[in-house]
Amino acid sequence: MIDGHEGMEGNGPSQGTPVASRLAIASTDFVAADRVGVECMGVDPKWVGYLRYCGQVGLGNYDLAKIDLRGSQIAAVQKKYQLASDVERQLAWMTPLEVEDGSWIGPRGRRTDRRPPAAPAK
Repeated sequence: MIDGHEGMEGNGPSQGTPVASRLAIASTDFVAADRVGVECMGVDPKWVGYLRYCGQVGLGNYDLAKIDLRGSQIAAVQKKYQLASDVERQLAWMTPLEVEDGSWIGPRGRRTDRRPPAAPAK
């Protein structure tokens, strides 16, 4: 069950703006319920990685075409939520990890901000 009576957009919860969505979403499938909720908020579902992953491993239905919607259609209730000002940073998980010298973890999981210890003298 998702209580979508009032949502929050922008930099919530402390500095966000309330959105009167006036929705309730119910399902025995949490993946399907969250997928419908994301669509109602106008958020690209590909940005919500756990939903796609859960659908891929069979924990629930991610395919919107296979979700039995009852009541209002998504297009009739959808509100495009303003996302957080740092949404690009939050979506960094979608891009390849760039590893540079001096980073905490370098190639093969080795720290690159420290020199390796000297070999013991013989």
